[in-house]
Amino acid sequence: MKSINARIRDALRHHRGATPDHQAAIAEWTLHTYTHQPATPEQILTTWHTQGRPPRQRIPTTPTITSTTHPADWGTTPTPQEGLWPRKGWAGHTH
Repeated sequence: MKSINARIRDALRHHRGATPDHQAAIAEWTLHTYTHQPATPEQILTTWHTQGRPPRQRIPTTPTITSTTHPADWGTTPTPQEGLWPRKGWAGHTH
């Protein structure tokens, strides 16, 4: 039997690439499903329609884009110091 933390990690692993807010929602939902008598999604939506949706606890922010003044290739191209240039001969050896 898995622990609760292992189940949360497993749920997050199945939703890789989710935003931090979505990851938090996944963890909260996983915890909710292991409560003593969890409400069904239908019950939750019915409550939302009658009482209003609860306010969001986490407000997502837009990522800031930093401008760069150098070409996009800087830092990603092979250099002679790294030894990544095409080599002559057999497997890099010049007999």
